[in-house]
Amino acid sequence: EPIVLNLNYDRLGISKVNNYLNIREKPGEDEPIIGKLPKNAGCNIYSVKDGWAKIKSGKVSGYVSAEYLILDEDAEAYARKVAKKVATVNTDILNVRYLPSTDSRIYTLVSSEGDLEISDEELTEKEVKHFIEKNYKDDDDILSDVKQEDMLAQTNDWLCVLIDNEKVFVAKEFVDINYAIEKAVFIEELAE
Repeated sequence: EPIVLNLNYDRLGISKVNNYLNIREKPGEDEPIIGKLPKNAGCNIYSVKDGWAKIKSGKVSGYVSAEYLILDEDAEAYARKVAKKVATVNTDILNVRYLPSTDSRIYTLVSSEGDLEISDEELTEKEVKHFIEKNYKDDDDILSDVKQEDMLAQTNDWLCVLIDNEKVFVAKEFVDINYAIEKAVFIEELAE
């Protein structure tokens, strides 16, 4: 099926670099770096002049060297190749849980419109049993809250997502499945 990208860019650009593309405050190699556009990330292009593109991506606005951007139709075609399937939160605050059950302890909260990387869209009873066996076999803190039979009967209401490389779970009714591409980050976000 054709990938429908959920990209709200008037004029799409995608970074074609091995690592990061520097976003500068003003056009020019000597200008301060304020952010980074990761490999294969999307941006909105406002203008391209003298080899510099004025862009916005995520919350970062600035200038990048235009030679490392794929533009327009080429960018749309490229985006389809590099897009990741994500779960986009469609509620104000979403509880992300250690196990696929509303009784399970909360791992973290994600606010609306956050994108979560999907690890497994179609959970089976067998997979959940295996996951518990592997990760929480003797962990009463995690298991004691949960009625395992009820949980295993409702595995298809849940998604497994990755947060900081941890496999955790969200209820499907509170997310939309989309294809998305990366966005820019501010320099200080990288340092955290």
